[in-house]
Amino acid sequence: MKTRLAGPGLAAAIAMAAFVISGGLRGTYPFGDRSRAVNDLGNQFVPFHAHLWDLLHGTSSGDLFFNWNSAFGVPYWADFVSFLGTPFSLLVAAFPRRQVDLGVYVGECLSIGLGAAVMALWLRRLKPGRWWQAGLLGAAYGLSGWTLSDGAFDPMWLWGLTGFPLMLLALDRCTRERGWLWAAPMVGMAWAGNFYTTLMAAVGTAVVGVVLLATREWSRTGLLRFLGRTALTFALGTALAAPVIWPSYLAAAGAQPIPALPYSRPPPLEYLLQLLPAQWGFGSLPRFFVGMLALLLVLAFPLSRQIPVRTRVAWCLALLAVVASFCSLPTVKVWYGLSLPNGSPYRATFVLAGLLVSVAWLCLAHRPRPGPLLAAGAITCVLAAASVRNENGVSHLTWLVVLGSGGLTLGLLLLLAGKRGARLVGAALAVLVLAESAASGVAVDQQRHKLAFYTPKPTWGARHDAVREAVKRVADWPARRTDTGPPEIVNNDPQLLGGEGPAYYSSYVPKQTAGLLRRLGYSWTMYGRHLIPQDNPVADAIFSVGARIRHTDAPARVRAERFPAPPLVTVHPREAPRLPPGSSVFAHQQAALGHKVYELPRISFAGAHGNAPLRASGPYRLTAAGAPYRITARCRPGSRLYVDGSWTDAMLAGPDGRFVRLWGERPEKAVATKPLGTVPADGRVTLTIATVFQDTELTHSPLACLDPAVLRRAIADLRARGATHVAAGGHSVRATLPAGSTGTAVIATARTPGWRCAVDGGPMRAPQSRLGMLAVPLPDDATEHQIRCSFRPPGLRAASAASAGAMTLLLCLTAFLRRARRERARAPDTRQRVPRVCDGRRSADPTSP
Repeated sequence: MKTRLAGPGLAAAIAMAAFVISGGLRGTYPFGDRSRAVNDLGNQFVPFHAHLWDLLHGTSSGDLFFNWNSAFGVPYWADFVSFLGTPFSLLVAAFPRRQVDLGVYVGECLSIGLGAAVMALWLRRLKPGRWWQAGLLGAAYGLSGWTLSDGAFDPMWLWGLTGFPLMLLALDRCTRERGWLWAAPMVGMAWAGNFYTTLMAAVGTAVVGVVLLATREWSRTGLLRFLGRTALTFALGTALAAPVIWPSYLAAAGAQPIPALPYSRPPPLEYLLQLLPAQWGFGSLPRFFVGMLALLLVLAFPLSRQIPVRTRVAWCLALLAVVASFCSLPTVKVWYGLSLPNGSPYRATFVLAGLLVSVAWLCLAHRPRPGPLLAAGAITCVLAAASVRNENGVSHLTWLVVLGSGGLTLGLLLLLAGKRGARLVGAALAVLVLAESAASGVAVDQQRHKLAFYTPKPTWGARHDAVREAVKRVADWPARRTDTGPPEIVNNDPQLLGGEGPAYYSSYVPKQTAGLLRRLGYSWTMYGRHLIPQDNPVADAIFSVGARIRHTDAPARVRAERFPAPPLVTVHPREAPRLPPGSSVFAHQQAALGHKVYELPRISFAGAHGNAPLRASGPYRLTAAGAPYRITARCRPGSRLYVDGSWTDAMLAGPDGRFVRLWGERPEKAVATKPLGTVPADGRVTLTIATVFQDTELTHSPLACLDPAVLRRAIADLRARGATHVAAGGHSVRATLPAGSTGTAVIATARTPGWRCAVDGGPMRAPQSRLGMLAVPLPDDATEHQIRCSFRPPGLRAASAASAGAMTLLLCLTAFLRRARRERARAPDTRQRVPRVCDGRRSADPTSP
């Protein structure tokens, strides 16, 4: 048992130590002032873990089913199981909330260590060998190029490091006559940790399964049993994790659509050079280096004659097949469920790293001879020479690791082949693997941070404290919402700092939510996967926003303001206004509010030299050559002027001469409504589109004038006719309406699938949609109505039933097999005993005494 656990322990220790040391050498948090929160780590994972902290400590307004903090209320189950499904996410509860970054970092370290440890277990199941050798290669897998370049900044992906060898161990279980049913919960555990990376791990497991079929001796009965066990246990394991897989699939299918990035085949030379550690080539590449120890062994593997030819051929073909699969769009899609991801198409590269380590282990376990090792060293020198002419990602650390550590590693392997000083060689190799893994982490970080895209988000500091304290002072949920304002810190500020604002960035933004907020004038990027607040009092009234945080130039000072807001549940006429296609944002806002609060003026629009821009299907077409454009209109003096430049990419000068930059680009980026000041005393408004940065468009009704007094009367009317009491649970809403309320009760959240509502204790039914918002028809009587709505993730009930059925079947099979073994053990031995003839010679039967 000690040696069985020593290898995984060594792998985890080296991998985690190297990860920590590389962070210390780079001066990143918590070892220095430099934040680790790059890209999605800062914009998604840190705020998601902060929200999880609130859930675990009972301070959140939502629960695991629904998130009231983001986008005015969105489903949360898919976010939770995808971004926070790994067991190490729960560690954040043990840290102070302002140190949630540290909790995420510790979870990353443990995820890497667990992946390295489970890989070490798999290696010794693949082929018996020394524990410390398995530990070294497990550590090399844990800190592969994929981990340092991709996985470390998406903690949910790090579960793939564990999921892949865990599935391989399940596959190995299926080759046994006893204990093979344990494969099912192992598969379920892999899926439950993160179903996205486990999908890629499942494809890699299929590749290894084909290799096992080709390299092992199978009888016909044994082969059929293996295939049957594999199919049964993997199906049961997948069904066990159905509550994670199926609702997440439905949530992804119902998310705001986003086009995949164009596929780009990796350049052959740069692809090949990814074998070399301590380098990070710019651009989209499969990054799979696994250190010099594994590299030398992989290169020596095809030349090692002590390994059976069939084994060498099968594993080499498997490696080549996986390498080639990243060079063709159809095979790339196989790794991601036949769809191309929006981002790097090489997220499955950790599987290639695992296969490389498996091949290296087979070579090491067969005790490679000096000849193949020297040949491997020569090939490495050729690769190093090729990298001289390719400066993409190569630095002085690359040469130090490849030539320095590589030369020492080759010498130690030659000593090991000569069966000299195995313990000293093992200790020296452990030090080398640790040192070069840390150096690789530093090299990757140095290269990556040359790009502005990888500028990190700040760790928790004075600005975080100021905003969070301000939110706490004015918070009054569910009586009103608090908006943290524009994304000052990360794209998910409401989850990080508190409040119930519209900001939200996730792969699971429901298309109903994105569409509703866009129609009402909110900004978005990433084709609607990132929703951004707007500063508009009409939109605030629609969504019951009664407090807002105003940021200042001083990092530790913010200003909180309160203002009247309707309740979360309001009453409107039974029939919603019908808006013609192409209606303006302002028309949609008035329809959702139920009151006319804007003056929509007729405008005069002229381009350069007095020419009016052409209009096609409504919007004005703007070109750089036609600029500047001039817009004139008349509004009530003293009203507030707003512009809707949803898809406009231009510089606009308002009536007071102040410039406003519009960054719209249909359909990727949408601009929120912008305030342009107060209409002057003569009522005449003149705007100038000074610069058009690219061919763009302006909506056919781009201006609106808001009378604050009219809006105040509208809010007062909604408060008078709205709910007298509102209670919001984790995924539910209860409201009491005034006596005599008729028409439709509207809850200020998007009508997404999964809601069920009841009136006055009646049956729960699917609610209606009123202009995209959650709506419940009211009966025509004079009583005081009670409304109750509850949300359940779509598909969760059916998935839970499938999981329960799989668990029941698994328990029944376990009991049946155990009973069958007991009956065989109790049955008398009826085999006919053949008397042996003693002729004075030693029996050839090895079982005889």
